[in-house]
This record gives sequence, C-alpha cells and structure tokens, in this order.
Amino acid sequence: MVAGCSQNEILNESVDTANVLKVTVTENVFESVDSESRAVDNGAATNFENGDKIGVYIVEDGVTVIQKNVALTYNSATSAWDGTLYYYEGADYIAYYPYDEEMGEMKSVADIQKYFSENKYTQDQNSAEAYRNCDLMTAEVKAENVQEGGDLNLALSHAMALVEFNIPTYAYKTSDEADAYTYGVPLGDLTITLGGTDYTPYNISTGLYRCIVSPLDAAFDINGSFMDVKVNKPVKFEKAGVTMTANQYKRYNVTYGGAPGTGVTTRPIEVGDYYYADGNIVPKDFPTVPAGCIGVVFSTTTNHEMALDGVTACNHGYVLSLKNASGNVSGNTGAWGYSLWTTTPSDWTTVGLTPVAQENLSSIVSDNNGLAYTNSIVSNIEADGVDKLKHALETYGKQGMAMEAYKASDKTTGWFVPSVGQLLSIVHNLGGDEDFAGTQVTNESFKNINEVLEKAGGDVDKGQTTTKWWSSNVGTKASGSTTGAFLLELSSSGKCEIWVDGYGSKNRVRPILAF
Repeated sequence: MVAGCSQNEILNESVDTANVLKVTVTENVFESVDSESRAVDNGAATNFENGDKIGVYIVEDGVTVIQKNVALTYNSATSAWDGTLYYYEGADYIAYYPYDEEMGEMKSVADIQKYFSENKYTQDQNSAEAYRNCDLMTAEVKAENVQEGGDLNLALSHAMALVEFNIPTYAYKTSDEADAYTYGVPLGDLTITLGGTDYTPYNISTGLYRCIVSPLDAAFDINGSFMDVKVNKPVKFEKAGVTMTANQYKRYNVTYGGAPGTGVTTRPIEVGDYYYADGNIVPKDFPTVPAGCIGVVFSTTTNHEMALDGVTACNHGYVLSLKNASGNVSGNTGAWGYSLWTTTPSDWTTVGLTPVAQENLSSIVSDNNGLAYTNSIVSNIEADGVDKLKHALETYGKQGMAMEAYKASDKTTGWFVPSVGQLLSIVHNLGGDEDFAGTQVTNESFKNINEVLEKAGGDVDKGQTTTKWWSSNVGTKASGSTTGAFLLELSSSGKCEIWVDGYGSKNRVRPILAF
C-alpha cells in the first residue's frame, strides 16, 4: 500500500537548525608595503557601521547559483551580522562588500569584480559614500572548508589598492581646552593624476587624501599639484614607477620648502572667516579662498542651537550662505523671489509665533531665535508651491538643485532663515555699521558684505543694486494690519533698513546656519 496525502492535510516545512551556519566577518586590512605606510596601518582599516550590509552568493561547482545575493546586516549593538545562511553540501560561499541589491547572478569573485569595475568604480571619490563604493572587498570559502552547522568565517580582502597622500596643511584649534573646535585649511586647486588618469581623492582628515585604485601589473606614475593658499604658492609633487597589487596600501608624505609644520596653531574663529561643509575654515586674512566654501562667519556667538545630529551643540558661530536661494535645477544659481506662505494662520499662538508691529521693531533687535521661528513657519503654516519659503529651504543643498554645492553637515543646524537680531549682526559685523538699529540709514553695508562674499565666489544679489532678505520674525506693517515678516533691505546706493513686507510679496531667502 502506498500512503497518500488528502487535500485537507498540510505539510509544514521542517527547519533543521543544525543546517544554519555560524557567520563571522573579518577584514584583511590593507597591507603596507613601505616604511612610510607601515606606521599608519590602523587608519586604513574599514570600520563597519550599524546597518552596513554584505552580500553572499552560494555557488556549486562554479556553475550553479544556489542562493543569490543574500544580505547580511551588521548590528553594532551585538557586533554580529543579522541574517541566515544555510549549509549546502559541495557549495562555495562568496561574499562581497559594499552591498548592491541590483547585483544579478554571480558565480565567482571575478564576476563580482567585473561588475563593480563596470558599474560602481569611479575616479571621483571625494565623498565617504563614493570612496566606500569603490573599495570592493571579497571573500571566498571553498566547499571543503564548510561543515553543516559549523562556522563560516568570511575574511574580506580588498580587491583594490589604496594610495594615500599626506600633504602639509594649516591646522588650528580655538583654544587649549579639551572641547576646543579644531579645523584645517583646505588645499587650493588640488589635482592628482595616477597613471595618466585624473582622480578626485577623498579627504579623510586634515591633510590626508586617499585614492582607491585598480591593481595594475605595469608600473604607473603619480603626478600632483596644489596651491598653498596662505602664501599663494603653487606646489607640485611626483613619483615614478609605482606598482600596486590588490589589498596593498602606500602612503606618500609630500614635502616642500616653506610648508606648514605638523603642529596645531591656537587661533580663535573670527568674523569674516570662510566656512566649509566639512567644518574646515579658511582664515579671513588668507589671500585665496579654495573652492568648496559654503559661507562666511558673521558671528562667533550663537543661541546654543542643537545640530541636526541631535548631539552636537552649535556654540562656535553663525554662517551666512554665499548665495540667495534659487529654485532652479543644477547649474543655474540665479536667485528667485519667494513669498512666505499660502494661508495666514487664524490663531498665531497655535503656530508658536507672535507677530510684532513695525513700530515695535526695537523690541526684537536682540532676538536670535531664527532657527525656532523658521521651524515653526515651515512645520505649522500652509505653504504650497515652489515659490514659497518652505521650498527654498528644502532645496538649499539638495542634490540636483541649483544650490546643491551648499549642503550643510549634520554637525550644524542646517540652513534656516535669520531672525531680525541675526540680520542686524550681519550688518554690524560684515557690513561695518555697528550702530545700525534697523531704522533707515545710509551706509556701505551692501558694498562691504558683497566684497566679503565675492572673495569666495558669492554675492549679495548678483546683477541687482537692491536686495531684500526675509527674516523669520513675523510682523505687521502697523498694529492690526496685514501680516508678513520683517526683512532687511540693502542697496548699493547705501540704503539699509529693516521693515515689514506682506506675506505674499516676493523677496530673497538668504539662509544662515549655526555650527
């Protein structure tokens, strides 16, 4: 008799826990190949972060893919990799990092390397993400080294090579205190050519630049140049006959006459210094401001705002952005005029804002709550449309938009609309009129602010002789009249005034941030 199953019977899959492999992931760090590199081995290691993924292929006889691109996710709380891999008799296990969910069927390490070379690798490595995507690591465990229910140690090795340049630069700290702010001066016009190909390196820390390169059988030459921006001195460096194999690391220390030393100079941040998205700063008295600056320091005191990361206290200063907001796409930074919102709230107390009448301007000249006011406006007031203040802020620093080059770090507050007190600080400290109190005067603020901005490629309002920058202080033209917000009007003819304009008027949005 042959036993059968009726249509009412259910067969449940039996999961054999003994079939599950115990996975560990390790890294074979880049191997230093000369005395210059050996001392800094630890800086070349990969530090996995919570949520990082590796992909695993299970392949039989190099032909049949049993499991494709299985993701294992790093859990920093447990230092383990979440996910399950099962034992398959006679199968090899091939792992890679960083994970790419678009990967198709891969039957070998060579297949994975080819995919990354054609789809992921780039010579433009000037961000942490781009750099990591180029640094492919792979591991392979052959079938004879895998046992049912046993350990599976995936020892990742770098498929590429690493070249690092240690270039003298100017390094500073604001004091000798433990919590001092530290910063360096970016290099001017840095170019690096490896084997005739131009690279944009990853600036991993002050003076340290890295390039992930493909291993080559043939020797190649290194050529580079940059500008010492403190003395406007061009510097060139070169190295001939370099050879690199997979998982190798070489470091080159660049030296030249008159180069800055290795020490850190104590120097407080000053009004007029030039600020970069990575937190570096160029002192205001340097003759040249390298590319990449996002704004100018206009105050060295803040309202102790909290940074976007929720941890960092922004106690070091306020930064005025180099450009007015623009709703254009990438490549066109022409400024737009923005109105404030679509519908005025019927009850301002529910929004967390209090309109101030024009005649009471003096009551808010010391008000530095621009971040709080901006958040209230953006979060609580209806403001549909690309011509509204909300859209201006959401696209400032956004990839693909006009102001994409000005993305703020999460170690800052991000960009917000200044309050009246913060606009006054801009006029006092960058405009040169310390007595300005908001009522109309004639001074040279437009000219002075424009000169500071132009040094870094910015402007007050390109092609215009008058500009009007919104504040985040809501107000009325007179008690009981139409609501809008205070603004700062600057003119090349000398007019300087803070006054209230209606919410539907179109004026410039000039963001600031705290760091």
